[in-house]
Amino acid sequence: MSLLEDSSAIVRVSGLYGYSPTGKRNFGIRALESLAEGREVRAFVDQYLSPTYVPALAERILKVYEKQVTGIVHIAGERLSRYEFALTIAEVLGVDRALVKPVKMSSVKLLARRPKDSSLDVSKAVREGLALPPTRDCVREFVSLYKNKNKTTDS
Repeated sequence: MSLLEDSSAIVRVSGLYGYSPTGKRNFGIRALESLAEGREVRAFVDQYLSPTYVPALAERILKVYEKQVTGIVHIAGERLSRYEFALTIAEVLGVDRALVKPVKMSSVKLLARRPKDSSLDVSKAVREGLALPPTRDCVREFVSLYKNKNKTTDS
């Protein structure tokens, strides 16, 4: 074991989503806003990630410190395709799932190469009591925050 593993923790994540204080937009926000406005969302059926809700992640990072977890730990959501993730957002939002259109990565010209699978093995996080809530629960909170945010800006 290296010195780093004896005294430090490295938290790896995949597919962060949620609101950013800097206004940076991620797939989760773009999909949620488009679907809420009745616009289609094109999502890859053949690209996998572990959607990670930032507020839940922040709580787990504090626990990593409190529990003095060391080494590399993957804290992320369950493995889903971008398409499955967008469908979950549509379902929780209560909009027509048909707004989510399946697309293959090979059919789109991407500016940068993207891995087909960036999902993470979260077994160490589970063993350490650091697992995130199920994706659907995180998306419920995400959608609720979005609806509340829009109520205050509409008033």
